[in-house]
Amino acid sequence: MPRYRALVSTYASTELPKDWCTNTIYFDDGGVGTNAQNLATDIANLFATFRVLPATFNRVKCRLYDMSEPAPREIQAEATVVAATGGEIPGPREVALCLSYHAAVNKPRHRGRMYIGPIPFGQMSQRPLAGLIASLRDTLSTGLENIGGVDVDWCVFSRADSLAAGWSEALGGAPVFRPVKGGWVDDEWDTQRSRGLRLTARNVFTSDE
Repeated sequence: MPRYRALVSTYASTELPKDWCTNTIYFDDGGVGTNAQNLATDIANLFATFRVLPATFNRVKCRLYDMSEPAPREIQAEATVVAATGGEIPGPREVALCLSYHAAVNKPRHRGRMYIGPIPFGQMSQRPLAGLIASLRDTLSTGLENIGGVDVDWCVFSRADSLAAGWSEALGGAPVFRPVKGGWVDDEWDTQRSRGLRLTARNVFTSDE
């Protein structure tokens, strides 16, 4: 029974992979006949359709890796979706809306986060708009809960607990995955500095003093 790490990337078709906006999400597939390709496609489609993407950010890619395998892991499935965009220019890439989630007990090692961005400039204000918060809280979380059917659980992965249980990157094994039971979206933006563009010019000044 595979335990998947899903790398879900939103990007413009002209971008280098290092500039993609990527979230890492985990799924426990307990089904007898798993279909990794269908799962990857469903995840990519969910992220492509749950909200209007800004102009040029018209690609969503999902790559699945089985965490039970030793590293370096082979890709189990990969799907790329060409998404519909709203035509609005993207806001700053560093600005994201955060979906926080947790397992049965909301405590360290039982929590996870994903950062959704960039946000279309027209949907940005001093605080996130109520409709955007509701879309992330309800539409995306419900989609992740239901994805893959009854045999697939959206999960929180604990590296520390997995290592303590005998799992390792080098040897694989059984990582500790806990099904997601709840979560929230704050009415405040989060900043992901690693998603910012690399500078292309520097405007300098000199002083007579």
